[in-house]
Amino acid sequence: MKSGSQDCLTPQHLQLFGTIVQWFARYELLMQEFMAKLAGSETSSVMLLTRRLDFGGNWQALLICFVIAPILWTSMTRSVPIFWSH
Repeated sequence: MKSGSQDCLTPQHLQLFGTIVQWFARYELLMQEFMAKLAGSETSSVMLLTRRLDFGGNWQALLICFVIAPILWTSMTRSVPIFWSH
């Protein structure tokens, strides 16, 4: 039997893996920015609130924001007096 190299990972493998991790981080930041925009808050506040969530947790939080934000917006606009809407 041939004895091959024990190190099967090349620098290109590691670079590609780093690129994948970086894209996931960018996607996670984009989700947090969407949540902040929907909540009408700063991105840093959302980052603090979601810091312990993993990628799936951030995704679920974003989906909840998409469901809750229109409901809150509708209920807020119904309770605002007419003279405030100008």
